[in-house]
Amino acid sequence: MKHIKAYVFQNFETLAILSIATISSIALLGLRLKITQSFFLIFLVWNLFLAAVPYIVSSYLESKNDINTFTLVAGSSMWLLFLPNAPYILTDLIHLTNQSSVSIVIDGIIISAFALSGLLFYLYSVRQMMKIFERKFSKKIVRVIKFMIPFLSGYGIYLGRFERWNSWNIAQNPLGLLNNVLTSFIDESKIGLVITTTVFIGSILLITNYLFIRYISKQTI
Repeated sequence: MKHIKAYVFQNFETLAILSIATISSIALLGLRLKITQSFFLIFLVWNLFLAAVPYIVSSYLESKNDINTFTLVAGSSMWLLFLPNAPYILTDLIHLTNQSSVSIVIDGIIISAFALSGLLFYLYSVRQMMKIFERKFSKKIVRVIKFMIPFLSGYGIYLGRFERWNSWNIAQNPLGLLNNVLTSFIDESKIGLVITTTVFIGSILLITNYLFIRYISKQTI
């Protein structure tokens, strides 16, 4: 209990921001549900929960004073596996074309609120992991990792949005997922979408993370 209290105290500002963003998003969705009696967009709550998973993992790892190799590898792998779920909500704007949408403006605001919350979980989680990596690796290696993460996330979003894979499928159907990954880089009908999605979303995340570190979290690059 003391350990948890210490962590909350040290990260109070971050937890407050994430809590406000999350509660505000759910409150907006709840208001829509009450007014329209429609459960459309309720999936955003689940998506936001998945967006919080990498932050929970990185928070646990950051709270460890001395991380052994096994914990670092296992934790980092789980973190990276779930990380695309955080910015994935940005692509939920595609649902504005659904006939169940009451108003493009209203639903756009609600989805954007959830997307912003997911993006915040992504940014704060990446910041935590970079602190951990900086304690374990050289600056050059950390810079390479920092550059690769947004594009790995972009590819993960491609797998989720267009191939309909989920993070837990790596345990349920690892061979099927591996085959799909290999095929996506070989199949001429897919490669264009793979590259476009990965580079476009990866670039957005890379720039957003740079601005976040440079102007908001006030850390060195």
